[in-house]
Amino acid sequence: MRRHTLRVIGIFSLQIIGLFFLGRLLAPGASVTNAQSNVTLEEIDLGITQTLKSWYDDQLTHTSSITYFGAYITLPVTDTLYIGLGSARPAENSGDGAYFAKLITNTTSLSLTGIAEPNEQGFHEMIYDSSLIHIAGTDPMSPDDWSAGNHYTYSPGGTFTKYRDATNGLKNVIHTWGLWKSGLTLYAAVSSHTGTSITHTGQIFTSTNNGLTWTHTSDLGGYRAYDIIGFDDDLYAIYNDKYTGVLTMTKSTDGGATWSDIITDSVRRVHIVKFNSQLIAVSFDREYLYTINISDTVTTRTLPTGYRVGATYSDKPAYTDYNVMAVAKGYLYLIAEKQSPKEQAIIRTSDLSSWERMVHTDTLMISLSYWADKEWLVVATPGTDAKLLKVDLSGSPAAITLRALQARTPSSAWLPVGLVCWLLIFLWWKYAQGISH
Repeated sequence: MRRHTLRVIGIFSLQIIGLFFLGRLLAPGASVTNAQSNVTLEEIDLGITQTLKSWYDDQLTHTSSITYFGAYITLPVTDTLYIGLGSARPAENSGDGAYFAKLITNTTSLSLTGIAEPNEQGFHEMIYDSSLIHIAGTDPMSPDDWSAGNHYTYSPGGTFTKYRDATNGLKNVIHTWGLWKSGLTLYAAVSSHTGTSITHTGQIFTSTNNGLTWTHTSDLGGYRAYDIIGFDDDLYAIYNDKYTGVLTMTKSTDGGATWSDIITDSVRRVHIVKFNSQLIAVSFDREYLYTINISDTVTTRTLPTGYRVGATYSDKPAYTDYNVMAVAKGYLYLIAEKQSPKEQAIIRTSDLSSWERMVHTDTLMISLSYWADKEWLVVATPGTDAKLLKVDLSGSPAAITLRALQARTPSSAWLPVGLVCWLLIFLWWKYAQGISH
């Protein structure tokens, strides 16, 4: 009887220990702590007496989507916020309209002012090179066709210019997805077609005269090249080989002439950002971030439990957000979606390991930027009641601490301990079998 009791207690104890270590191996991570955020999402007063959608529709004598109209990119330049408004999500056939505007400071108030109507199906990329704003042609609209892509520049306070040349420009380009400028060279990551066919291919173009003329530098991907960025004197880009396919990150050390893949078939087409001397990209399933350092070491960074980058579009599962990450005051901020209960949030990290939640809302958020002159995060929401919102980062705003999702695969640190525990259980069982006879 005594031996039997000892056997039962021993097996039970070892099972508890084993289950504990197994839990450490497979634990999904923790949730939100009890800390409280003292920041809020506040609507930015645009200085207009109507909704942003109504104002846009009046500028274009156009009726935009009641679901997806909005500012898909904002670009702060000193005291002015430049805004890319689209009738629908960028490059959608139902878009049929884009409008370029600015929000300027008049003493103590803000005023929304229209600039121009690019002949495109939406907005998704603008960059500022310290003298000109460069605007990517999302998708030429009639009367323009796909014999060439369009490129636009705007001199702040000056001239808005459209460049289009089917011979010396962005020949056969359908979409320009990404822009980057280094010195005098402007780079464009595009999708184009092969002459009479509308079969897509990814390409890289360069211009040394701010988009007046372009040179085809290389082919990149069997379908589209989505983004391009400079890092440590080299170029990095993302591309895919089919419409709904995952993306690959690649690198060029010769100005875009040749490319070598770094992350294969697991990236999403969110615009790449720089943070803490690394590049940041988003995984195709939106559940992870990838960091790439100057040695091209790729590290997978987990998000807080239950969160994904960007937003889910039920009508287009493969659709993604472009401008949902921003760097400000030592933090990487991103728009995220909590899966259960469903909500949108802005979360941040200073070290890519620990995370905090700044704000959360039931409203879809479609773009994010940092307006340094105001110390605001600028957030756009879509639809009939589309707005520009702000998160004031002046001072030291508090935020709710989150714990990162642990990988759901065995951890190398706990694996030997777990195996030893289960081996001990097996040996104890064999021993107990022996003494019971």
